[in-house]
Amino acid sequence: MPVLRLDLRFGFDCSSPSQRLVVVRVFGEMISFFVDRVAEFLEIDPSQLVDAPVGLRRIDIGAVEGVFVSANGSKPVYVLRPEV
Repeated sequence: MPVLRLDLRFGFDCSSPSQRLVVVRVFGEMISFFVDRVAEFLEIDPSQLVDAPVGLRRIDIGAVEGVFVSANGSKPVYVLRPEV
């Protein structure tokens, strides 16, 4: 199973000793990545995604599949492309 290193991909500080490995199913594929913490897990249908805004700082826009904004207007969730 592939392990994504998002800290390296997006230029953040490298792994901290408190990181944990999270395994998720994305578009039918199992992938894993390191996280410092998890606030919540969401199940997002691809039809709920809107296009990512251009001009995001520190994020390669080509790596973003789309943006999910919940009905209650909470912070947007950027959904990454699993193949990147």
